[in-house]
Amino acid sequence: MIAVFSTSSPLASVAIFSDNGSLLIAAEEWAPMSASQVVLTLLDRILTEGGWNPSDLTGFVADLGPGSFTGVKVGVTLAKALAFAGNGRCGGIPAQRLVSHTGTVVLPSRKGEVFVLNGDEFFLSENVPVGAVGYGSGVVDPVYPVSARCEQVWNEIDWTDPMHLIPRYLIEPSISTPKKPFSTAGGLG
Repeated sequence: MIAVFSTSSPLASVAIFSDNGSLLIAAEEWAPMSASQVVLTLLDRILTEGGWNPSDLTGFVADLGPGSFTGVKVGVTLAKALAFAGNGRCGGIPAQRLVSHTGTVVLPSRKGEVFVLNGDEFFLSENVPVGAVGYGSGVVDPVYPVSARCEQVWNEIDWTDPMHLIPRYLIEPSISTPKKPFSTAGGLG
C-alpha cells in the first residue's frame, strides 16, 4: 500500500492507495500552520480504520508544492523519513495535479499574487484567469490540493529514492536577514 500526503496548503490530507493506484481510504483536516501534527494523526486514524499496520505501507508520496514553504517541507520530509525507516519507495507529485488534473490551476504566491500553472508552464499574476481553479488571492471558490485526487494522476508520480525527493519551489522563499547577526560568543560556538 502507498500513503500519499498533501501538506502544501492549509488543508492537510492523507490517502492510502493500493499498489496499482486504487484509492482505499482518505482523510483531510483544516490545519493552517499545523500540518506536521495533523498529518501523522490522520495517517494513524486511517490505518486504524482500515485495519492496517504502518508496516503494510511500501511507498510514500509527497505533494511537492508549490505552496506553503514549511508545509511542503513537512510532507517531503515525512515521505522521505518513512521511506528510509520502512525501506520503502518514495515519490512526489506537484500540488497543482492534486487540485485538478486538467486545465489552469492557481496557487498562492506572495501577498496579492498567485501562480498561474498550466502543465509545466507558470507565471505570477495579480489576477485569477477565468476558468482557473485553486486557491489564493482572488479565488472565490477555493479548491485545495487533496491527496485522494492522486488517483486521477497516479501514473504521473515521480518515483525516486528518498535522497532525491525534493520540494518544487517556483521562487525563492521570502525570508529576511536577521537585524542582529548570530554570534558565537558566549560558548555557543
